[in-house]
Amino acid sequence: MREIQLNELRPALDQFSKTHQGWMAALQDSDEVVKQTEARDLPLLGISADSHDGENDIVIMLGDRPERHVTHVIHRPAHVRIEDHLEGKEETIDIERRGGGHITLRCYQSTGSARMDEVSGSGVYPMSRPEGASPNAPLQGEMSWGQGERGAEGYFDHGDSELTLRDVKKTGK
Repeated sequence: MREIQLNELRPALDQFSKTHQGWMAALQDSDEVVKQTEARDLPLLGISADSHDGENDIVIMLGDRPERHVTHVIHRPAHVRIEDHLEGKEETIDIERRGGGHITLRCYQSTGSARMDEVSGSGVYPMSRPEGASPNAPLQGEMSWGQGERGAEGYFDHGDSELTLRDVKKTGK
């Protein structure tokens, strides 16, 4: 674990943000008695330090849309430490508060189940991306997306997926 000097906080956290922006993150607030998870599986938007009157505040921002957004401010941190885990696939920032307790921000590369995809124009709707969109792009109603030419009728004979357990005969050697 590497301690960040408080006078080096802004450049260190700015670099951390550039390197880990978009990584999945979990935010935990702990003291001697209670450990509370404030957020998990939200992409890191950024972490930054703001200095005023010789004191630092740290702002952590997570989320991918307004209804899934967390901003946490730590006033006047006592110590900030960064730890690299799993050969760069996970990193943790531990922020110790003056007076006790700490905030832990854990950033990790997604395995794909909660990944963030880059969204761009689909080419189907003229307004999926206004710049350069073809005015002749075909318009499709929502019923055609999942069922193709069959429309709503396809809902009645669609396939689904489930796990079915049956008696299995074990064979041994």
